[in-house]
Amino acid sequence: MVLEAASDHGPTALFGGLSRTLDVDREEMAGRFRRVLEAITSGAFARRFQEEAERGYPMLEVARALMNGPGDDRRRGAAPADRQDGRSVGEGRLSWQ
Repeated sequence: MVLEAASDHGPTALFGGLSRTLDVDREEMAGRFRRVLEAITSGAFARRFQEEAERGYPMLEVARALMNGPGDDRRRGAAPADRQDGRSVGEGRLSWQ
């Protein structure tokens, strides 16, 4: 299926995708996936998401700002760059560690 989608791309994208895929540290990536799964199964992800909700979803505001790019917060239904509580987008604890 991935190779079928590759026919929609030019030689630069194909070369870059293949050469970078071969560079991926598969053991490190597998370790990351295991840690994500552990966070989900242990309930840590749900607790972090609840904390996110209690703080007014600052990570979602950052995601919207990244999707929209600078200067146009109206696209794709994004929240304004400045929050109503006076904090800037991205202010506060955003790490998933």
